[in-house]
Amino acid sequence: MSKLLTTAQEMVKVLRDAMGRYQEFRWSIAWASSGFPLFEELLKKRKRIVQVAVGVHFYQTHPEFLERFVGDPAVHVILQPSGVFHPKIYFFENGRDDWACVIGSPNFTKSAFSENVEVAVYLDNASAGADGTYDVLRGVIEEHWKKGEPITKARLDAYWAIWKRKRQLIDQLAGTYGGKGGKPIVSVEVLGLSWPEFVGKVRSEKEHSLSDRVAVLRGVRTYFQDNSKRLVNRIQGVRLLRNGLRHSPLMVSSYEAVAPRSG
Repeated sequence: MSKLLTTAQEMVKVLRDAMGRYQEFRWSIAWASSGFPLFEELLKKRKRIVQVAVGVHFYQTHPEFLERFVGDPAVHVILQPSGVFHPKIYFFENGRDDWACVIGSPNFTKSAFSENVEVAVYLDNASAGADGTYDVLRGVIEEHWKKGEPITKARLDAYWAIWKRKRQLIDQLAGTYGGKGGKPIVSVEVLGLSWPEFVGKVRSEKEHSLSDRVAVLRGVRTYFQDNSKRLVNRIQGVRLLRNGLRHSPLMVSSYEAVAPRSG
């Protein structure tokens, strides 16, 4: 059977049912978090995990998820330094003739199964071309899993430290203006204006005097002078995030610094 899943409720039900029915779990997921019902269900069934590959790009995977699987040989973290590890495959089986899989947009996160807009497809051993699909899915997940490494305490500690430092910057990239419940940033007119357009609007306004605006600019200049070093570091951090954290030496060196050396 094949089925399109278009709501969080459908996806949660399908995954929960699969966790209850099938004895072997093989997943390949870009990001994961903790503190939601499906995560708690996974912990209850963790002995059924055969292979789980999870990515950490852009620090979107919560350290608490990794923490629960430190030392577990079945759960591998992907430290891919180039490109973005971005699959979402949830494969379950009792054998070649009894399996199911959910493939789509949702990561294994609280947001994906609650407030996000996600779409996925459900497949099983009764779907058209099931034999070939089974082999492909098993092969892809195996390939992803082999590229990862088990989660060690040292690597988790390094990830925790960087994740905490980058959390505020990552939150700022959410795309809203005015905090939680604010408007989409692209709908804030002033942020889309060029400098000449902005100056033109200022000059055309009659409700605010030029002297008041100059006073504000002087106050901003003083603030920048007093906080220049901190602001420069923050701007550099935002640029780093926008250019892709996967290329950041922090992303790679934080793990390499504590990775076992061969030879």
